[in-house]
Amino acid sequence: EGYVGVDCRTSVGGISPGLIIGIVVPLVLVFAAVAAFLWWKGKRGQRNNSAAPKDQRKPFVVLFTDIQASTHLWATIPEIMAESLDVHHFLIRKLIQKYKMYEVKTIGDSFMCVCMQPSTAVKFAIGLQHAFQHFDWGSDAINEAYATQLEKEMDPAVWNGLRVRIGMHYGYGDIKLDPTTKGYDYYGTVVNTAARIESVCHGGQIGISQAMLEELDTHSLDLVWMDLGEQELRGLSEKIHLYQLLPKGAMEMRMFPPLRLDKAQELQLEEDNKDGSPRRASKAGSVISSRGGYAPEKDDLALWAECHHLVSSGVMSAEELWHNYQVGLTTMNTILSSQPPKDKAQMVESLCTRLHVRYYGDKGAKLKKSLHGLIDRVLPATGPHLLQPLHKELERRMSRNSDC
Repeated sequence: EGYVGVDCRTSVGGISPGLIIGIVVPLVLVFAAVAAFLWWKGKRGQRNNSAAPKDQRKPFVVLFTDIQASTHLWATIPEIMAESLDVHHFLIRKLIQKYKMYEVKTIGDSFMCVCMQPSTAVKFAIGLQHAFQHFDWGSDAINEAYATQLEKEMDPAVWNGLRVRIGMHYGYGDIKLDPTTKGYDYYGTVVNTAARIESVCHGGQIGISQAMLEELDTHSLDLVWMDLGEQELRGLSEKIHLYQLLPKGAMEMRMFPPLRLDKAQELQLEEDNKDGSPRRASKAGSVISSRGGYAPEKDDLALWAECHHLVSSGVMSAEELWHNYQVGLTTMNTILSSQPPKDKAQMVESLCTRLHVRYYGDKGAKLKKSLHGLIDRVLPATGPHLLQPLHKELERRMSRNSDC
């Protein structure tokens, strides 16, 4: 009688405790690993909104960036440009993290960012110019492409690599959380003003509004500034007083042409003398066809997208059109860059013939016009199968070349 103990070393139902432990412990570890993976996967798709301005009762800074003459760079040095665009995104996102900016979105090679403090945005912009100027781009191809386009040699101590222009403004706007992306987006005059300021600047130039300057202690920042005067910007009801910022040192020697105000002129409707589709012209008199012609330089793509009939008819937004155009242009340049010169010329001419687009030529500015016309031609007819006719013809040409 008395207490009878149980020997844990004895088997239970023929299964030893050691075997039970050997089965249970791995199963627990597997379940824990699966749970951790599912948690990580769920978190991975969520945006980090910690740096996003969320209170629209408080003013915030909106900042836009864009690469100067990227269409020219894609047309002349497509392989280098593909790698350089990755560097561009890496450098900017590294600075976004460093200065705790909030990346709202990218549109092509343009970034839209926001933050609460004007001084933070200025430090980010100055840091960006330093980062691009001092980065080792691996060759002088980008500098040479800019020199060819601008027809002048540049001091490498002042100009190096991709040229990014920046525009920013400080004020109040609407803030909304997108239920799909789970990220914040920003609306209102503060956004439009920042975008217009960026659009009139040149690559390597930083443009800000007076509202920004008034919030800065310029003596404590590593920069020099210049008064650019009051300017009338497209779509804004009042003139905006603009200022230029540059980093101190060699880059403060950068010289720029007058602001690109002619690029931001209001577009006016006029009849198309060919097929009756709407066509718009700037006050300077240059015409941008909404169908069948070629789009303007990258610097003008926003204006081209706004006046395109696919946008005015509600088929897609200007942002979607701009993105699709860039995808088509990148695809064309990538494919053509892999072809021998003779095959490239035949391919472009054949595409233009089959798609009823004017063929200008296969080199330099003439090639750009031909590509612009091809992409603009296939945009209207394809709907969700965007660029499908172009892809089919490219495949046909590539197959024919490989058979030979």
